Amino acid sequence: MTPRLREEREALVAAGAHEGRRAFAADRRRAGVGATLSCEVRAMGLRRSRYLGVAKTHLEHLLTAAAINLSRLAA
Repeated sequence: MTPRLREEREALVAAGAHEGRRAFAADRRRAGVGATLSCEVRAMGLRRSRYLGVAKTHLEHLLTAAAINLSRLAA
């Protein structure tokens, strides 16, 4: 083992301090939501509704959400 250089150690300490902030945690959550939506857009076509009208579109949203939950449960 060799000790780290001072610059490397200072960079690691600064990165650790940045990761401890609340804003960093919020970015991580947002990244997780973005990845989930991206997968569901590709798998289930979430960008557009097949139906016209609020009632039919709402029913489609409910059924799609149930399908997403079932696929997560199966995984």
